[in-house]
Formats: sequence, C-alpha cells, structure tokens
Amino acid sequence: MYIIPTILLLATAAPSSNAHTLLRGNLPTEQQYAATTRSIAPPLPDESNTPLQGTRWTATDLYYEEDDELKPALDDHPATLIFNDYSWPSFEDDADDDIVSLGVDGNTGCNSINGDAAVSPSAFEVSDARMTMKICEDTVMQQETAFRILFQQSVSYELQESESQVLVFKDEEDEVIARFEPLPEPTLESDWVLDGVGESWEREITDTDEPVTLSFNSDGTYSGYGGCNSFNGEYEDVTIEGSFYSMFRTTRFISTKRLCEDEINDQERKVFDALNQEVTAYRLNDPRFDNSGLELLATTVSSDSTKTFQVVNVDGNVLAGFSLA
Repeated sequence: MYIIPTILLLATAAPSSNAHTLLRGNLPTEQQYAATTRSIAPPLPDESNTPLQGTRWTATDLYYEEDDELKPALDDHPATLIFNDYSWPSFEDDADDDIVSLGVDGNTGCNSINGDAAVSPSAFEVSDARMTMKICEDTVMQQETAFRILFQQSVSYELQESESQVLVFKDEEDEVIARFEPLPEPTLESDWVLDGVGESWEREITDTDEPVTLSFNSDGTYSGYGGCNSFNGEYEDVTIEGSFYSMFRTTRFISTKRLCEDEINDQERKVFDALNQEVTAYRLNDPRFDNSGLELLATTVSSDSTKTFQVVNVDGNVLAGFSLA
C-alpha cells in the first residue's frame, strides 16, 4: 500500500487544517474528535490499466514442479501476494503502451519477497526481486519454491468469477501454476498476541507463562492478559476519515493488581501505557511485513491557554506490536 508521507504538527495556537487536532471543550458538533493531515507530496497519478493494482491475495493452490501437481497452500503458513495501489508508466524503450510498472510484495509463508513488475492487462514479469533469507521447516520451504516461480519468469493471469474472485496464474505453456483468493483486510476488532515492545525493528519480548493478549470487540469493549494481570475496559474509535493514522481512546480501564517479576511487570506497564494514552494511534500492517499485525503508536497532547482545544502529535514511535492470535 502506498502511504503518502505526512507532517503532524504539535501546536499551542488556534487549530489549523494543517495540524492533527483533537477538539475539546466548545465543540461545534456532536462529533467529539476531529483529525486532519497535510501531505508532503501529492498522490502519484493513476497510470494503471491492470485490474491487479491495489489488490491483496492469499494462495489456495501452488504448483510443485518436482511432483508435477497443484497442491493446497499451507493454512498455518499462508502465502500472500499484494500489489501496490499506485503504478507508473514503463520506461523500457520497447515497452508497449499497455504495460505499466507496479510494485508487488509477497510472503512465501517463510520469507518476504518483493520487486517491480512490468504488468499488462493479462501478464506480468517481475524484475529486481529481493528476498529475505530465513530457513523454515521443509514443508514450508517446498511451498516457498513453488511460490517463487511467480517472481522468476513471465506469467499470465486472469481473474475468474465464481462465489468470489479467483486470481489464476499460468506459465508459458498455459498450465495453471497458482490460484489465489482475496486476502481479507486486517481490522482492529480481532484477537491479538504481543510480539514485542519498542521500536518496530528492535522489538523485545519477555517470556511469560501465558501469551500477552489483547482483544477488541465490536461492542466497544476490549480485554486481555498483560503477562501478569488480566485487564478489560471500553474504548471508542476517534478516527476521522482522511486522517493519516487510525486512533482510539480508552474510556475505561480495569486490571487485577498482582505483582510479578520485574521484567514482566515492566513489559506489562509498557502495554498498559500504550492503551492508556489520551489518544492511542495505531496502524494495521500488511501480512507481507515481518512485523505484521497491530502496532500501537506514541502520541503527545498539548492544549492552548484557553483549554478549548488540544492538539495530538503522532510521532510514529511504536510502543507495542501484536500479531493475530
């Protein structure tokens, strides 16, 4: 997903349309919170002529060359394919007018892989593919080998309609080498398990007897286990359409009061602090990232001398990261 960089200003003067503002006090409407952002750069023009742009997929079947057959993708190690939601004209000298360049990201179930694809309305070929180098169990590595074919040769594709869309890839001999179905968008209202506290690429996690969990429900309640204490409460979504970050605030927070080892208590406090900010910003990362799932971000709040409004600055620092349970 292409993200436009955003400036968020911490202000102590009158609210501005260029600031990320949280209105308090004399509110003009029943809407309690408002947020706006200003982009550093305008969106790139839409040059796409392909139905793949901006789509997200998970594999259902992959072709295993050694066995010469299509096999179901591994449920516990999903293979995903995500196409950027922006494109640009192909600059190859002999490029057809129907061909555009489109970023494509994949996850083999073990490693992340990405590159730039020359895409026509019915075929694409990836160049400059880059891949992480983790070693996983044999069955997952075999799936990875099957998946990588999509990044190693020119393939054709078609979108088929049945009960839902199916993305089918074929090789040069018109043999099916992969089938994909739409990948559901991640939502906050899910069950999450902690995979670390701190910056997104430097997360640390302290082992606990049971996983640290966090669940958000559609009725405005949440609950979880912090590694030492259980907790629950209520929250409200304060995200405004068009804002750069999604946001919520907890309106009620209750936890048990057990004491545990210092390291566990310290980690739990960081999780609780992330939830108990005046406003908690969050992002839901795509499955193609190693740090996938839910990230809770730091915010700061300031108000002007009249106390009639407050300004929220989202600095992007990751306080805690979670994966789907």
